Amino acid sequence: MILKNSEKKNFGWPAAQKMMKPPQKFIDDLVTWSDKNSRSIEEWKKDLLAPMLKLDFFTPEAMVSKSSAASYLCAFVVNIVKFNMIYLKVKPL
Repeated sequence: MILKNSEKKNFGWPAAQKMMKPPQKFIDDLVTWSDKNSRSIEEWKKDLLAPMLKLDFFTPEAMVSKSSAASYLCAFVVNIVKFNMIYLKVKPL
């Protein structure tokens, strides 16, 4: 939700559930979003994500024991943020 929203607003679970319906549209939106926006993640989004990315259980390997869907979403977030960090370092070169 943090990555996809353009403004700081309710990032609670009920809002996330609403955003993920219907599931196929949500998946298509993620693919479209990542193609367009993975190079330009706003700093406030990275600031909100930073504490989550440091949590021991916020890894695809840890999440898979709870939910395979959560594991894939976790991998998406982790990899998009990593890609952005690498892109920002390489772009000036």
